[in-house]
Amino acid sequence: MARVSRQAGVLLLIAVMVLGWWPVAPGEAAAAKDEVVIGISQEPDILVPGLGGNLAVSGELQQALFARGVSWDDSWQLNPIQAKEVPTFQNGQWKLLPGNKMQLTWHLKPLKWQDGVPVTAEDYVFTHRAIMNDKVPVISRVFEKHVENILAPAPDTLVITFKDHYAYANTNIIQWGPWARHLLEKAYHDNPGGLDKLPYGNDPKATIGDGPYRIVSWQKGSSVVAEASPYYTIDTPRVKRIVWRVITDTNTLVANMLAGSIDALSPISVSFDQAVQLDQQITQRRLADKVLFTPGLIWEHVDLNLSNPKLKDRRVRQALLYAVDRQAMVMSLFQGKQPVADSYLPPKHYGYDAAAPKYAYNPDRAKQLLTEAGWTPGPDGVLRNAQGERFTVTIGTTAGNRVREDVEQILQNQWRKVGVELKISNQPARVFFGETTRKRDFEMAMYAWVQSPVADCETLYTSDNIPSAQNAYNGQNFPGFSNAEMDTLCHGVPAELDQAKRVVMLKRTQAILAEELPVLPLYFRVDVTSIRNGLQNWKPTGLGPGGQVTWNASQWAWVQ
Repeated sequence: MARVSRQAGVLLLIAVMVLGWWPVAPGEAAAAKDEVVIGISQEPDILVPGLGGNLAVSGELQQALFARGVSWDDSWQLNPIQAKEVPTFQNGQWKLLPGNKMQLTWHLKPLKWQDGVPVTAEDYVFTHRAIMNDKVPVISRVFEKHVENILAPAPDTLVITFKDHYAYANTNIIQWGPWARHLLEKAYHDNPGGLDKLPYGNDPKATIGDGPYRIVSWQKGSSVVAEASPYYTIDTPRVKRIVWRVITDTNTLVANMLAGSIDALSPISVSFDQAVQLDQQITQRRLADKVLFTPGLIWEHVDLNLSNPKLKDRRVRQALLYAVDRQAMVMSLFQGKQPVADSYLPPKHYGYDAAAPKYAYNPDRAKQLLTEAGWTPGPDGVLRNAQGERFTVTIGTTAGNRVREDVEQILQNQWRKVGVELKISNQPARVFFGETTRKRDFEMAMYAWVQSPVADCETLYTSDNIPSAQNAYNGQNFPGFSNAEMDTLCHGVPAELDQAKRVVMLKRTQAILAEELPVLPLYFRVDVTSIRNGLQNWKPTGLGPGGQVTWNASQWAWVQ
C-alpha cells in the first residue's frame, strides 16, 4: 500500500492552513460546539430524493433534508420515521385482496414542510404519480412498478394497492419522496421532463424539504450548510448546523481530519487504504478520534461471461476460484477488515446461508479440475486444449481504481501458477459500465453490486435479465447465466410473503451459485468513516454510500 510520508503530511497541513481551515488541537472538541463539519470528496448534484442524477453523496445530504416514511437503522431493522408504524399482517395494516393483490394502509405523523405548509398524504400521491410518468427523470421505478393505485382518504392516511404479491411492500411508503406538491405540481404539469432542472433541488433558497435540517447555503465546489428545521416535530435535532465541506483531494481530507478542522469523514471521502493509514496515525498520536470500518452490503466480484467457450465448463470456473487465495488477499490488501465473500449475500443478510459450499485455496484441486476439463500444460506452462488453444482470458475493471488493479495483479499471478494466462484491459468507468458490461462485451469483469437488506437475485441471475440487443440491453445478468431452477427461485423470492420461506429459497440460490459459479465472489467492502472524539450517535449502517450515515442525523450530539 502507498503510504503518506511525514513530509507530505506537513505539506498537506500547510495546504489546509492556506485554505483558511486553521486546526484546533487534534482530538479536542471545541467548547459549546453546535455544528458537525463533514468532509466529502464529491459535489452533490441535486437535493431531491430520487430525482435527476445518481450520485451517492446526494443521497447522504437528502436523508438529512427530507423525511422518509421508514428508514433502515444500523442494525438493518426498519424504523418508522413519518409513518406511525410499519404495516404488517399482525397490526392489520397489510391485507391480502382477491386476484393476488395486496393493500397497505399507512398512517402519518404530523409534519410540516420547511415553509410551514403541512405534509399530507396528497404529497405522497402526487410524488408517486410523477415518478410513474416516463418523462420524469428518476433514478428507478423498481418499487413503484408493483403499485396499482395509491389513494389519500384523509390527510394523514394513505391506502396503497399492489397489483401483485410483493414481499418488500412495507420497506417504504413510496420509493422516493415525498416531494412538495404545493411547490412542484405546476412545474410538473408544465414540463415533467424538466423537474430536475428547477431551482427546487438546485438552489438553497428554493429547496424546501421536510426533514430535520434545511439547506441554507450551497457554495458550489466548496460546501453545503444545513441548519436545524423548526418545523421538524418528529424529533428535535441536537446540533444546530451540519456543514459538508467538499474537498476533492483525499489526502487533504485526511490532513483535515488529523488537524481537527473537520469533525467526521463521510463514507464518500477517503479510500480504504487511506482510512487504514489514518487509523494508524490516530493510534500513533494517541488521539481519541476513531476510524470506523462498518461491515456492509457492497459485494466485489468477478463476472464470467458464459458465452466464452473457455468458461462454459463449470469445472473450469470452480478451478479458477480454488486457485485464488482470497483470505491471503484480504489480509494483504485490507488487513482482514474487508472479509472474503462466499455468497452474493453478506452474513448480516436475513437469507445468508452459513452452510453454503465454500472454496478454500486449493491449487492442486484447481489443476485436477482443469485437467478433467481437457486443459493440460504446454511447454511454457500455459494450459492448452486438444486443439492447441492456449488458456488466455482477459479481465477488465474500472481504470484508475488502485485496489481493483491490485486484485487483478493477484489474480494474474495466482492463476498463472495453475496454467491460466490472464491479460488485463481496464477502461474508464463510463465505458466499462455504459458499454462493456451492459453489452456483455467482456470475458471477465470485476466490479461491485450495491445491495440492500432485502436484496435478492431477481435482476441478477434470471434468464430474462440477460442483456441483449433484443431487449435493448436491459438487465443485470451480465454473466448470461441461465438456469431454470434459479429463474423460478429468484422470481419467486420477492413474491413470497413468508420470510421463513424466502430464507429457504435464498439458501437454495446460494447453493446453486456456489456449484455453477457464473460469478467469482471476492469480498464484501466496508464503509469507512471517521469521527472526532466527543461526537455521539454517529452510526454508519454499512448499507453503501448515499444517505446511510445521516439516517439519524437529528440524534448526533457533542459531549465535552
